[in-house]
Amino acid sequence: MITRDENLLKIRPELNLNSENSTELEQFQNNTLRPVLKLQNQVFINLFKEHLFATKRQISIYNTKAQKTLVRETIAKNHNLRNSFVHSVIGVLTNDEFNFYVQNKKEVSKRIISMVQKRIQDQLELLY
Repeated sequence: MITRDENLLKIRPELNLNSENSTELEQFQNNTLRPVLKLQNQVFINLFKEHLFATKRQISIYNTKAQKTLVRETIAKNHNLRNSFVHSVIGVLTNDEFNFYVQNKKEVSKRIISMVQKRIQDQLELLY
């Protein structure tokens, strides 16, 4: 029988990133977080779109620079949205990865938020 961890690893996109001379946190970011964020990309877009809808904000009326600022400020100020992003990631971690997350919660969460913010800013057209 295939375990949950095996199934999770099987569905992740493979990214060939070199992390040989990296710290343990950098290796976790490259080997775990980046593939998980790629896998969960549409979830992040949908969460942010739902937030815009709920707050009656129309991002399309702004220029690109203002849109990126809006994304950054919204994520910085909204704890519930940030928690939703982090939980969307930790929900698809293996047991060992989750244990690493728990031991490095503050730093890993900060990296997750930073990377999600960048992903959303790079895909603004998906928010319209």
